[in-house]
Amino acid sequence: MRNAAAKAALARLREATTAMNRQDLPPTISIQSTLSPHTSTTALPILFETPATAISDKFDEEEAASVTVLCDACGKARIVLAADAANNGLLDSIDEQSTTWICAQLRDQRSGGCAKPDDEVLGVVQGDMEVAQSLDAVGMKSRKALANADADALFSTWRRTCPRHVTTLDALESIVQEARRYELDECMQQHVLQDAPHGVLAALEAAKLATPHDLARTPADLIVRELEMFHVTEAVVATWQALANDAMEMSPWMEDWRSVLNSAIVLAGFIVE
Repeated sequence: MRNAAAKAALARLREATTAMNRQDLPPTISIQSTLSPHTSTTALPILFETPATAISDKFDEEEAASVTVLCDACGKARIVLAADAANNGLLDSIDEQSTTWICAQLRDQRSGGCAKPDDEVLGVVQGDMEVAQSLDAVGMKSRKALANADADALFSTWRRTCPRHVTTLDALESIVQEARRYELDECMQQHVLQDAPHGVLAALEAAKLATPHDLARTPADLIVRELEMFHVTEAVVATWQALANDAMEMSPWMEDWRSVLNSAIVLAGFIVE
């Protein structure tokens, strides 16, 4: 699913790059990062294990954002600014389905190759390389793995594997929950609502229906009523609900997350800003 989104995103990026070369566009492109852990109005993904060639983190309709690439060798995510995509071998992957991409193709002065911690994991810990390296050492090679981790088991492994890097169970629990925020948000945007009209997710957030549990457990006719301006049908909502149930089956922790208030989510009775 992320692969298909990337193909479209990279195609738009190539068109923008070509236009810039013809001076049809301004000389700069505004870049918007999607990794903002405390600003999403939903529980924030990845649910899908397909080793990708390239995937889109998120593209605004008018502005290019970052591009996330999954290395075909190690499976880790590498986040590249759209403006740097051509220099990192990404535009070449648009036309050929068989084209692979590996960390060694990065040319943006990052070192470490496949040994470097996953960029999405690094985003979860707000750029703390020491923490990200320790998470990598204990087997957290992706944000999905981190989101699916049991904090108690992770803490036990951490103490054995990284004795010089002291941490606490509470700290690791917070990291796991943050990874889940990202994973849940991406699940809703790129999986459950992948074909939904623009603005549907925001409307579901306002109606407190922006998690797989909320969406799946609410009668379809009520959801249709909340989304009246988008003219969605009960059949479409039923498809979303089936995808939401699939997501919860794949990642059971998603069933514990709820939408509450306007800019918070609730997990097991606690509000997480």
